[in-house]
Amino acid sequence: MRIKLLLATAVVLFCFFNLPAQTITPEDILSIRELSDIRLSPDGKQVAFVITEPAASNTQPRASNIWTMLTDGSESPHRLIAGLSKSGSPRWSPDGKTLAFLSDQIYLLRAGESTAVQLTSVPGGVEDFEWSPDSKMIAFVARDQPTRDEQEKSAVGYDALEVGRHLKYSRLWISTVSDRKAVQVTKQDFEIYELAWSPKGDELALVVAPTPRAEDSLNLSLIVVNRSTGEDTRILSKLVNLTGALRWSPDGHLISFYEGPPTKEYAAWVSVVPAGGGPSSPLLKDYAGSVLRLEWMPDSKHLMAQSVEGTHQVLLNIDVRTGDTRKLTDIVHSQWNAGFSTNGNTTAYFSQSAGSPTRATSVT
Repeated sequence: MRIKLLLATAVVLFCFFNLPAQTITPEDILSIRELSDIRLSPDGKQVAFVITEPAASNTQPRASNIWTMLTDGSESPHRLIAGLSKSGSPRWSPDGKTLAFLSDQIYLLRAGESTAVQLTSVPGGVEDFEWSPDSKMIAFVARDQPTRDEQEKSAVGYDALEVGRHLKYSRLWISTVSDRKAVQVTKQDFEIYELAWSPKGDELALVVAPTPRAEDSLNLSLIVVNRSTGEDTRILSKLVNLTGALRWSPDGHLISFYEGPPTKEYAAWVSVVPAGGGPSSPLLKDYAGSVLRLEWMPDSKHLMAQSVEGTHQVLLNIDVRTGDTRKLTDIVHSQWNAGFSTNGNTTAYFSQSAGSPTRATSVT
């Protein structure tokens, strides 16, 4: 792969400023705009990302909005929709015609339009969502809400332990984009941490825990559910150690995830498992680094990953058959918030320099 770095100077100039003093104070940190959750459009011509604005004080929440720009740097970045103060999770539809985002609920902004349409209206809001491969549906996670009796008890200071005894589980829902009708898919009690559509759109892979209790947050399993019925069709692994790597390969044959021994917290490596069931294959068990984020390449034979090696980050190409890695480029990054997005030909990611915080960079 020939690497060509295209620095998005408009992002650098627009989003940040030079601090005048040598000594950086907590107030200085609060005054820096932060970039997160970069997403490349399917055609590779645009990127959407989240900008979190400086806080007016350390007691007030920071406003966040979604911005977009062209990957060739020919335009200045601009807000997706003015006036929003709590929006994030931009997600392009696979056909590239619509950008979905979260602002408690899921909103859709179609290409060429300036007004977003609210897709969901579920009590408590949406926690996570993913487009279906055909761009016709969106699967999302929403949580059970307190009953009226529980709300009344809580309002009068009833014993919190008694009120909290009735666990509130997360549920998988699917909304049809054309009519905005939402249907609850899963009825069984488990806590959903991640979701990924199968390429055919008939199943979804989920990383789940038995309950929402904190002590079960490391008791994770990888399961597959039927899209229509919500029933568990198979358990693929009970050795899921972390979340963040659940991805279904484009050809539908493999699913990637973080695997690890149940006796060691956060000791995890990237593994793949046959989507139909079978033993998993560890890819980077002996790799001297930590993978923060990964995505499948279009050939289903390679993964691209953002990883920490020692004190710096890199973009890697991983051969799924052999586990061999090839470094694509170094990334200067001092924040834990990793982010890259790729369509197989172009990759957009966040990087830093010695003189400025995070900025957007693209690789072709």
